[in-house]
Amino acid sequence: MSIQNIFNKKILLVALFSSATILGGCGTEKQDITLDSAPATTEQLAETKGSPIFDPLTSNIPYPNDLLFAGSTDGTLNFTVKDANDISDPKNALNELDGFSTSAPISIGLSKAMDSTTVAAAVKVFKVTTDASTKAVTSITATLTYGVDYFATLSSDGKTLVILPLKPLAAKSSYMVAITNALKDTDGNAAISGATYAYLKLTTPLIDANNLSVVPGLPNSSAVSLEPVRQFTQAQLGYAVAMGGLSRDEIIMTSSFSTQSIDDVLDKAITGVTNSSLQLADTNLTTTAFGTGGSTKIYAGALTVPYFLEAPTTTNPTAPLIDKWKGQAGGILTQYSVALGDSPKKNADVTIPVLASVPTGTMPTSGWPVVIFQHGITQNRGNLIAVADALAAAGFVGIAIDMPLHGITSTSALAALRNTNTPERTFDLDFVTQDSNGSITAAQPDGVADSSGRHFIQLSSLLTTRDNLRQAVSDLVQLKAALGAATGLSLDANNVHFVGHSLGGMVGGVFANKSPDLKSATFVASGLQASYILANSASFGPEIDAGLAAKGIVKGSADYNSFLLAAQTVSDSGDPVNYVSGITVPTLLMEVVGDGNTGTDDQVIPNAVSTAPLAGTEPWASLQGLNAVKDTGAVGGSKGVIRFTAGTHGSLLDTTSSAVTTQTMQQAMASFAASAGTAISITSNSTVKQ
Repeated sequence: MSIQNIFNKKILLVALFSSATILGGCGTEKQDITLDSAPATTEQLAETKGSPIFDPLTSNIPYPNDLLFAGSTDGTLNFTVKDANDISDPKNALNELDGFSTSAPISIGLSKAMDSTTVAAAVKVFKVTTDASTKAVTSITATLTYGVDYFATLSSDGKTLVILPLKPLAAKSSYMVAITNALKDTDGNAAISGATYAYLKLTTPLIDANNLSVVPGLPNSSAVSLEPVRQFTQAQLGYAVAMGGLSRDEIIMTSSFSTQSIDDVLDKAITGVTNSSLQLADTNLTTTAFGTGGSTKIYAGALTVPYFLEAPTTTNPTAPLIDKWKGQAGGILTQYSVALGDSPKKNADVTIPVLASVPTGTMPTSGWPVVIFQHGITQNRGNLIAVADALAAAGFVGIAIDMPLHGITSTSALAALRNTNTPERTFDLDFVTQDSNGSITAAQPDGVADSSGRHFIQLSSLLTTRDNLRQAVSDLVQLKAALGAATGLSLDANNVHFVGHSLGGMVGGVFANKSPDLKSATFVASGLQASYILANSASFGPEIDAGLAAKGIVKGSADYNSFLLAAQTVSDSGDPVNYVSGITVPTLLMEVVGDGNTGTDDQVIPNAVSTAPLAGTEPWASLQGLNAVKDTGAVGGSKGVIRFTAGTHGSLLDTTSSAVTTQTMQQAMASFAASAGTAISITSNSTVKQ
């Protein structure tokens, strides 16, 4: 089953385009088929030789596809849905986007199995401009390079052609895919256009002035529906020939799609931020109290941030599970709405807990330099304590807040750091029963607050997950803005660094992109494309799979792949995949790649995913152009990656797996910040890949 059929879009072709000719003079070459031979001959040949499937009449078209904007009145996608109020339907989430994914796969169904060795030569991808109202192609601006910008392959059965971006596509841009007859089946037969696409290649109208079909064998209703698509296709063909270097005869299919906006909405929430609410006070505790063996002082306090999501109320107790960012009047936020002046609506000012670690030495005259630390999924701000001594030794205050729906629970070993005057942003939600490991044993309350981060990722509300990510970025921007006006501790707001672990680093990648005045940023065990890395995580994957299976979506099925595609598309605007190449601050990435034996690499965030070339930690290093660091010394270009052969996902915080790796990671982190991102200093490289 194809992605196109899964989404089952009933395309409103006639509503999409006016009857005016779209082509505008391009593509006047002689057509390669005749009217009276097209229907029967093409259909028969397509069955024997194979063809790309392009049939709008049966809702079976390549995905993504600009035809899926059909009928939209606000510039968003317009999938047909059974219930527009069903937030668990991914199509409803997609319908709030102003375009498709910049990083997810492109899928084209094939009528029969084809030869994978012929794919590379047959697939052409162009960046194009399109008409603002019709989405018709108006020009080709660039030709993408196979093996550099994208890669193409076939599914295991050879009947789906998949195009995988090797770099994120540009936001708010359009692309055209052309498939040529260089595609062959396993017997060496060149593929041809399918029967429906053969109609679309015709250079003369399919209907007369009375809306009657002029094509033998093509019913009037079909001809009327296909005629605007034929005009749409003629624009694609015209420019593929005139500017793309292809001949009309060799083209067997074209399609085009437009990518969504990425940071338009986020920028509205974080631009020009000021905050003077940060309050800190000495707890009279040191890291010794938490078993680190150090003497770094622990401060605690609070920060007030604008909350663009909704906290639970007695009338809406499940708000954190279903809410999303909305415009000032409650509408959908898109590039178009923000261009007209809309912005995310603040639902409340929420005061959240803050934790800080402070050196025992003499404070610099300009105040303490700061490292903002962001924890990973299901963790909390208390993770700062594990790196506090290393930061203090380098002369830094560490400061941490919880991501949305995270915090220190009353049963945590760090419960002493809870402040009754500043409630945790877990909101003490209790919707599930969990065992001692945090795994869900029953989907019902048990009288105990659910664990930190349990509800951050919402498979049943993809927009909530996306906006939890964007809220986390907004919170970090607020924290950074508040440093200079902090009470209780003098902080140097002009000397701020960032360290993020796991999901905290992923959120931090977006934050670093939006905070070019950071002095350095270190990301540990963080990756790109959250949807694909979670699904392929040895730790989280089984839980994701079980949750989807409970909804009838089985791992490996077309539905499963379509869900992941939708999830990644929806989360694109909060995913670092679209931001890391634009990070300008000195960067250090650290990952555990293992010693080559199965299971010795990171089992939470994969280094790489074979079926998703942009997912994982290695694609981050590649997109940002990071240089391998193997020992003490300068970091080339202030952009480095350290690959560890021992340790685990949590080794930055936990010595259990490899004390040497933990020490080395923390030394590298602290020294990189101390050098303003120019060098690292470590005592051992025995677990660093050489």
